[in-house]
Amino acid sequence: MPTGSRLHRGTTRALTLLLLILLLAGCGGATNDAEAPQSLQQAFAARLDSLATAAGLPGANAAFRLADGRIGAAAFGLADSTTGRVMTPGTRMLAGSIGKTWVAGVVVQLAHEGVLDLDAPVSSLLGDRPWFDRLPNGPDLTLRLLMNHDSGMPDHLDQQAYLDDVRALVAPGADPDATIGHEALIGYVLDLEPLHPAGRGFRYTDTNYILAGLAIEAATGHDYDDLMRERLAAPLGLTATEPQRRTAAGLACGHTTTDNVFGLPPRLLADDGFMTHNPAIEWTGGGVVSTPRDLVRWAALLWGGKLPGAGDYLPELLRGPPQDPDDPSAGRYGLAVFIDETDHGARLSHTGWYPGYHSMVAYWPDAGVAVALQINRDHDTQLREIHAALAELLL
Repeated sequence: MPTGSRLHRGTTRALTLLLLILLLAGCGGATNDAEAPQSLQQAFAARLDSLATAAGLPGANAAFRLADGRIGAAAFGLADSTTGRVMTPGTRMLAGSIGKTWVAGVVVQLAHEGVLDLDAPVSSLLGDRPWFDRLPNGPDLTLRLLMNHDSGMPDHLDQQAYLDDVRALVAPGADPDATIGHEALIGYVLDLEPLHPAGRGFRYTDTNYILAGLAIEAATGHDYDDLMRERLAAPLGLTATEPQRRTAAGLACGHTTTDNVFGLPPRLLADDGFMTHNPAIEWTGGGVVSTPRDLVRWAALLWGGKLPGAGDYLPELLRGPPQDPDDPSAGRYGLAVFIDETDHGARLSHTGWYPGYHSMVAYWPDAGVAVALQINRDHDTQLREIHAALAELLL
């Protein structure tokens, strides 16, 4: 039965969601779907076609958003190379670690509401879990250190036991809906040596964001996927974006190598339209399905400092450690955002890799331009090069 504090949180959450809806109703830029000039869209599509053809990609989707909110999109090739289904701008793909940016969106809203404190010990939320005392750098962890990848946490993805268990999950005859629970993912790094002292280095680790997801749920008493839908995707009109599951309407078939480390089949969409395995295992480490059109709208909102219900959050979002202290050009990492300098000023970006898919979204604050690219192949994609060439048309 809910406690008084839980009831209070529920009331506060309902009021917050109502406020978000009201804010969006008066914020035309948040849901502005006006089309970019046809000539610019044609040039964008022609460049995507040329670059994707040269790279030998099965299919690709791309979109851009201009500073005035107008959007353009283009698609190339096939959403499924076996069935011949054509890629369209509405075709969805798994966005990989770009999903971490939604974790950041939820966190900055909750921090503004006082539900989360980025610098409080994570032990205040997770310290009662039976595994917490075995967590590398456990006593020193904060939500900020986790989300900045500054925690020293090893990555469960690097552990052979994890790879063995995933291969067993996707083996012929295994239950395709089976997955590994969120806390079970933490189990792969327990008792390991930290990669470095907490707050003393940068090492990108998916386990950091699984812990962040557990902290969010502990603080709110709500399922993270529900929070992501109700706070962000639904009120912001990002209708193509949702937590990834075995099926999603309009999903492109991902293509991977026959010798991939996870033991997955090279074609990741079965004949019944379901994925061959359960991608929900990614969760807060990067588990969303989306389109480039949604991604550019999201990037302009989040990284443009316009996310409703989060206050003046951008300085906190962009605060973070250097990726390489010996190389300033390597940039920094904030709360789920890579920050680097380009010829067009600062670039805020994130990439996403999931077996069969490769994605990137970036936003240039000085120009107010966002560009997103998704490819339904996870190897030899030339993702960054194609993304950069598309962006040059707009900057």
